[in-house]
Amino acid sequence: MACVVVGAGVQGLATAIALAEAGVTSIDLVSQDFPGETSAGSGALWRLVFYEGDPHGAQSKRTWDRLQKLEGQLGTGVGYCNGIELFTSASEPPPPWSDVVTGFTEHKGARAIAAALRTGVSADDIREYNTGHEFTSLMMNPPVYLGYLLQKAKLLGVRAHRKSMPSLDACEALFPSAAVFVNCTGSMAQALCDDTRLFRSKGQTVKVFAPDIRRFTVAVDGPLSLAYVLPRGDGTVVLGGTHHLDGERDATVGDIKAILNRCTALVPELESAQVIDVWGGFRPERQGGARIELEHRQSSRMWVHNYGHGGAGMTVHWGSAERAATLVMSALREFKSSL
Repeated sequence: MACVVVGAGVQGLATAIALAEAGVTSIDLVSQDFPGETSAGSGALWRLVFYEGDPHGAQSKRTWDRLQKLEGQLGTGVGYCNGIELFTSASEPPPPWSDVVTGFTEHKGARAIAAALRTGVSADDIREYNTGHEFTSLMMNPPVYLGYLLQKAKLLGVRAHRKSMPSLDACEALFPSAAVFVNCTGSMAQALCDDTRLFRSKGQTVKVFAPDIRRFTVAVDGPLSLAYVLPRGDGTVVLGGTHHLDGERDATVGDIKAILNRCTALVPELESAQVIDVWGGFRPERQGGARIELEHRQSSRMWVHNYGHGGAGMTVHWGSAERAATLVMSALREFKSSL
């Protein structure tokens, strides 16, 4: 029996692979954009995420387990990275995932944080920050990692098609013999499904060449809020970020300058870094958390929805993909029993 996955971001690619691993032998992957065009500029630092539908973070933990098996393998874009997150609170508790990452250490006071940063900033430069959480986590280089996932999917027999899907009905018409469809279209699901709980938040990043920067730095709140410095392991470093509701997709000059200023305040070595690229994209955020569920449409076709992960898509993708694949397998059994 045939399945069709719509969308080739990290959710769509992981879901197609999970279906193949579950034993589905006929899988078509349909998308207007493919790796290099979608999810490519995301931060991609693993941090466990809790949301409605996954209150214990099982999807994040499952992703961690699968990423660990890829860490260090040539061509996967997955590796360990050490760094520090900054908080203005003087009593920021350790996160519930501190036992998942390695080397979790808490630094108290601006002086201790400045020493832990090792970037040349002084305690006075970051005087508003009172707690630092240092740890080693898994980092993905999205263009490399997504390219790896696409090739893995193809090796498992997944057929990829570059097509725009204006509606769910159009997709059903294009694949009349498909038993089950999977919707991994991210922010596009707002229009495709008339989902009023889904909204887009714009993220922007700047990629620079700075091979000497090997540790990540994130300002979680405070005057440098949303600033993050994420080395990719190939000499490039991704700087972010922004959180605007909707807007145009392309990065703006004002936001690019603001990103560079905030990140340089954290890591002065970035002052001389060469800008390679800028990127803008949309996070598919959803009130109440991601939608991972089976829908029986009036057309009598079955759809499994897997979208709305916001900025956590790279952290939860394997767990959500496997959850979606479980629903697909259930739907296939239902379809078979109806024949």
